[in-house]
Amino acid sequence: MVSGLAEALGRDYCIVLYALAGAGGAARAVAVANGGVAGLAEGSAALAADAAAISEICRPGAAASLQYFSVSSGGRRLRSTLARVAGAGGAGAVFLAVHYDLSRAEQLQALVAQLTGGAAPAEEEAEAPASAAPPSVNALVEQGLQRVRRHLGKPLSYAGKVEKIQAVEWLDREGFFLFKGAVEALAQEMGNTKYTIYAYLRETRMRSAD
Repeated sequence: MVSGLAEALGRDYCIVLYALAGAGGAARAVAVANGGVAGLAEGSAALAADAAAISEICRPGAAASLQYFSVSSGGRRLRSTLARVAGAGGAGAVFLAVHYDLSRAEQLQALVAQLTGGAAPAEEEAEAPASAAPPSVNALVEQGLQRVRRHLGKPLSYAGKVEKIQAVEWLDREGFFLFKGAVEALAQEMGNTKYTIYAYLRETRMRSAD
């Protein structure tokens, strides 16, 4: 199944089959195709985003599949889908993850922007000239929210839990939470409380520490 999907979808897709060692056990890759896309091999621990998605899917009443953005071990941006294909959590649970490498699409977007005279995403985020007045804290917070909206490709209020956790992790790496009022602004944007944002932040930082 894994090799067949990889052959059908092409080299920009990494196909991974995860299995859980037991109730509450960590997910590990038992079959991988095009592993270089996501930096995975057989026996690898699940990517942080995949582990969060598996945890979400294992909740009672949760959907059987999720879509979200993730980051490979090498820093590539991935568009990911994860589905439960066997079991309901615990021993015997198996999950299929499909990761699409966004690098080629982003390069094409930049090329189209260059040919048409538009601005590529990276250029849109370029710093203002040195002569311009420094932006206010509120403006910097809003810029961070705009970047994460583009990162997710949708309004944050429409994002699922896994995508919101990924957005928090991404913003934390960008230094977003160093600004006063950032947590409150993100909570309002996502439609959650600030305590939920703090919980997501703790979760992502604990995973990073591991």
